[in-house]
Amino acid sequence: MLLTLQDAKGGSIQLPAALYQRSLATISRLFVGNRTNLEAMLRAVSQHRLRPVIDKVFAFTEAGDAYRYFQQGDVFGKVIIDGA
Repeated sequence: MLLTLQDAKGGSIQLPAALYQRSLATISRLFVGNRTNLEAMLRAVSQHRLRPVIDKVFAFTEAGDAYRYFQQGDVFGKVIIDGA
């Protein structure tokens, strides 16, 4: 069994199922729109100085607590794990 992945230009690569079935990796497709729309969005974000809403910041050593906090589901904004 082979998994076939395609890029935006129509190129493809085939991966044997044994390569990804035993790993913890998840392979899925994501459609994000075209480059023109991305550039327009980035200009708007820059022009209006938009910043993400940050709910809570955890130290890297508290990563487990951060994931548990996020899974509780009562989060408004980003949950940050500070790796610095």
